[in-house]
This record gives sequence, structure tokens and C-alpha cells, in this order.
Amino acid sequence: WNLSKVIPRKDLPRIYTMCLPVEESGGNANANGRELSMGLEDLYQSRRDVVEEVMKAPLRRLDNAISHLTDCVHLLRMHATVLEDIQSRYHKLLWMHRIQTFVGVSATTGLLSLCVFASAPMPVTGGILGVGALSIGALQYSNSRQLSNYGMELTNPDGLAGSFKRTHSREIG
Repeated sequence: WNLSKVIPRKDLPRIYTMCLPVEESGGNANANGRELSMGLEDLYQSRRDVVEEVMKAPLRRLDNAISHLTDCVHLLRMHATVLEDIQSRYHKLLWMHRIQTFVGVSATTGLLSLCVFASAPMPVTGGILGVGALSIGALQYSNSRQLSNYGMELTNPDGLAGSFKRTHSREIG
């Protein structure tokens, strides 16, 4: 199992038959000794191959760590892109609501100024003030609920998937 982590094979690792090297005693010159010597050389070569692959393990581990880090960076970048899209869509609606509130406050202030300038009766001025304040309050309440619902819609799985499709359409298309 350890060899499968070191030796780059897709399936089971190659099983090496090997032996520990032995000092040669110089008296085997017969044919049987030559065959044994050739067989031992194959075993020694297998051992050298295994040792060579094991020595490459730190480089592979470093390469795997770099590959894992690269994958994490790409994943983080994808998440950041999706979150930026969601944030920009939310802020667009937020600013639209702020503009609506500003217009409501400006209109109420303008009407009140006109009433004061034209010396309108107090009940009319008070009515405009009351209607304006209630309208602005209702607008604020409606806008805050709409923003809350929109935020929940953007962050639910369907909203996130839609944002991902919008921001990464080239990669998935």
C-alpha cells in the first residue's frame, strides 16, 4: 500500500521481487552460477528501481502540495467571484431604495416648504407632514423587507447557482 502512494500507477502498484545485495564469493564459474548471477542482477535492478522511486517521494509530496494549493486558490477565487456578484446585485437594490427614500424625503420637504411659503393653513401643512412621514415610513418598511427577502433569495442554493452560472458562463458553457 505504501508503494502505491509512492509509485505513480493508476491501479495496484507493481509488485517488486527483490533481495538484499550480498557480497560475491568469487568461486562460481559454472553455468548454474551464471544463471543465478543473472537472476540476482535482475533482483538488484528491481531493488535499485524501488529505492529510486522511494527517493522521489519528497518531490512528489511537494508537487502534490503545490497542486492542492493551486486547487484551493482556484476554488477560493471562484467563491470570491460569486460573492462579489451577489454583493453587487444586493448593493444595486440597496442604492435604488436609498434613492427612493431620498426622493420621498425631498418631495415631503419641498411640499412643506411650499406650504410655509404660500402661508397655507396649519391643517394642510400638518396633513402634508403626516402623509409624507407615513409614506416615508411605509416605504422604509417595505424596502427593508424587500432587501431582506432579496438577500435570502440571493444566498439560497438556487440564487448561488444562478450567480455561479452568470459569473462563470464561459467556463461551463
